[in-house]
Amino acid sequence: VKRVGVLPVGFVAGGAYERCRVNKTTGKIDKLISNYPRIYSVDMASIVLHTNMLQEKHSPRLLIEWPAGLAETKFMAVLVKRVSEIEPLANNCTEIYAYHVKTTIAKAPTKKVLDGEANKTAEQILLGI
Repeated sequence: VKRVGVLPVGFVAGGAYERCRVNKTTGKIDKLISNYPRIYSVDMASIVLHTNMLQEKHSPRLLIEWPAGLAETKFMAVLVKRVSEIEPLANNCTEIYAYHVKTTIAKAPTKKVLDGEANKTAEQILLGI
């Protein structure tokens, strides 16, 4: 990653996954897709930083004062000005390498309607089929 990137994360916010949508023409992210809408709809597990950013004068920091559920958005706002500055990782956000797991018994996540793709499997959506 050159600066800041994201990759899809499975089993987040009661859904099957969170991911980004990449514009096929520009190769840049044009939308972050999540069941939990925020300005930067990403899970902390999806954020990838280049280590040089930690040495910058205004290096990114997580603050304990940030409310639960909004820490990711506030953290990303420190790193980028717009979604298109974020690098799509994991084969343009089509492959899931990170998953949320819990040590408690929970219901299996359900796939919510994402961009009108209610009748498609998660794999079909990720592959753009």
